Amino acid sequence: MFIDKDPEIKILDEWEIWSEGYVAQGSESKANFHGKYKANSFAEACVECFKNSPDGYFVARDLTHWGCKLHDNEADARVSFG
Repeated sequence: MFIDKDPEIKILDEWEIWSEGYVAQGSESKANFHGKYKANSFAEACVECFKNSPDGYFVARDLTHWGCKLHDNEADARVSFG
């Protein structure tokens, strides 16, 4: 029996959210893993991840958290400061 897929059902991709490491004014941090989120795009996954973050810490337009760029994989997040 053939069952037609419902066109209204969207299959979401799972995205890892990583922020790059940093060194600034005497403090530093390696890349940070924030979790995995299901969404239609990486940008939507970032919004879901940081939806409860205080204003200013997450900037959706730039895909940054505390000024650090967000990435969908660990390797890219570790390029700058490990």
